[in-house]
Amino acid sequence: MNVLREAYAAHQRGRLAEAERGYLAALQQSPDEVDALHLLGLLRHQQGRHTEAVDLLKRAVALRPRFAGAHLNLGNAWKALKRFDEAQASYRAALAAQPDMAHAHFNLANTLVTLEQHEEAIDHFEQAVRLQPNHAAAFNNLGNSLAALKRHEAAAGAFYKAIQLQPGYAGAHNNLGLALNALERHDEALDHFRAALASEPNFTLARFNLGSTLDKLNRAAEAIEPLERVARDQPAFAPGHYALGNAYANAGRLDDARARLEEAVALDPSFALAWQDLGTVAYDLGDYTHAADALEHATQWRPDLALAQYNLGLVALMNGAFERGFDAYEWRWNVWPRPVVDAPAWRGGPLPGDAARLLIHAEQGLGDTLQFVRYVPRVAALGARVVLEVQPSLVRLLGPSAEAWGIELIARGAKRPPVDAECPLLSLPLALRTRPDTIPHNVPYLMAPGLAPAFDDAGRRRVGLVWSGAVRARRETRAIPVGALAPLLAIDGIEWVVLQPDIGDADRDALAAWPSVRFAPTPSDFADTADTIAGLDLVVTIDTSVAHLAGAMGRPVWIMLPKGPDWRWGASAATTPWYPSARLFRQTRASDWSVVVAHVAAALCADRAS
Repeated sequence: MNVLREAYAAHQRGRLAEAERGYLAALQQSPDEVDALHLLGLLRHQQGRHTEAVDLLKRAVALRPRFAGAHLNLGNAWKALKRFDEAQASYRAALAAQPDMAHAHFNLANTLVTLEQHEEAIDHFEQAVRLQPNHAAAFNNLGNSLAALKRHEAAAGAFYKAIQLQPGYAGAHNNLGLALNALERHDEALDHFRAALASEPNFTLARFNLGSTLDKLNRAAEAIEPLERVARDQPAFAPGHYALGNAYANAGRLDDARARLEEAVALDPSFALAWQDLGTVAYDLGDYTHAADALEHATQWRPDLALAQYNLGLVALMNGAFERGFDAYEWRWNVWPRPVVDAPAWRGGPLPGDAARLLIHAEQGLGDTLQFVRYVPRVAALGARVVLEVQPSLVRLLGPSAEAWGIELIARGAKRPPVDAECPLLSLPLALRTRPDTIPHNVPYLMAPGLAPAFDDAGRRRVGLVWSGAVRARRETRAIPVGALAPLLAIDGIEWVVLQPDIGDADRDALAAWPSVRFAPTPSDFADTADTIAGLDLVVTIDTSVAHLAGAMGRPVWIMLPKGPDWRWGASAATTPWYPSARLFRQTRASDWSVVVAHVAAALCADRAS
């Protein structure tokens, strides 16, 4: 029919009104003209009139059941109406009529992705790229389905192929970056997020992924700029505010972090991770009431959110609610790997039989072991034959105490004897139902096993010094810049003895320039550190294992604390029931150590005057 050919030619040139008139004229002449029904259905779909398209295309395939092109376009119309089951049925009919139709494989695969049927989607994406090897979008979408099934190596290969075919394919670069992140290849991922932005400078998701990856790599200062741009460009995008809040927090900008995390939960009140991190930031700012409130919100939305449940326990412990706090503290085993011990768990109550052998095993840092080992003699008094497993660097220090308590002491990694039950060291307060007024006060419970090293006797007070702990977290708050220590080092009449074993070259050079500073001998283990502390008049330290060692020995120790300290130091007191010989100096503003150092300096001068 000449009228149909002319209408089709107009359709190809984009003259849709002319094409429509022609198709309608053809159907007026012959209502069952299949090609006219098909092409008018296609036109209606292109016009967004999908329901009319479906009616026309259904008539076409009813008249010509093996019309693959009409089935394909009917599937597209169904898909536009979000009728995905009907869409996939139409695509399958197209493939039944023409198995080598690449577009039908591609469109069916995309529909299966929408239905989260990724395994079958992968089969059809693979058919599409076999039939059309230069189909970059099919390679990209194949990669997405592989990634959804956590087959990240294969996904990365598919994304690489898409980029080879189309080097400026921003979506494929972004997706490849995500796959590389999943493979822990973060530096390579950054290159592809940047490539995505080079192709599409306003690609917000790629910018978001760039900033988030920089933050993951502990490059928070670099992450802030792209994440601030994301927040400006997409102010209603809650994950953008969340990621920016975390970057601010990791850069020490806690007030800014709090504002962004509050914005994230205002935009999405069900955003459990944002509530969780808002609680963490509020805790670090010393605002324990709002920390608890935020963490409660997190667990209401996600009761399985282990870190939020654990942090609620820390807030309870900080507030002295030990029973609730130590119970929630057990959530740590849903956050970190549980030690493997082939024995039943004991968490209080009767021991399994008379003279049962109980393994108590250290599980966290050295300071935690030094603090909680005080509970071991109490357990031994219950009739248990205790086997205490600790870090190797503590064995020589704990040896005399273990002998006095009548327990067996072994190093972590050594062969364990057969035991009847086990208990992690930091579960002992729960097992023994500790309250603030029942903390064991058997201080000193550790002693120096050897002799104190000789110091120059120039009539000066000998004070140990530690200003930085091991950096175990991105938001590490237990570190004071060496330059901030100048008010202490300048005090007359004090010989400062550096107890910190790991010192960077720049810090060592800066300290060595002070005549008042000397460096303690490098210790081989904590017994050597205890010997040094035994010969000092005082230890001034941040919250680190040396603070616990000095406190457990009953030696005078002044502990400099961040605004949101560890729960064991309480919220505001200048003393602690854990260590009667300790005095606490607290930040008044997060990240600002100047007031703390000034207060310690004033206290040292006052002691000298008295």
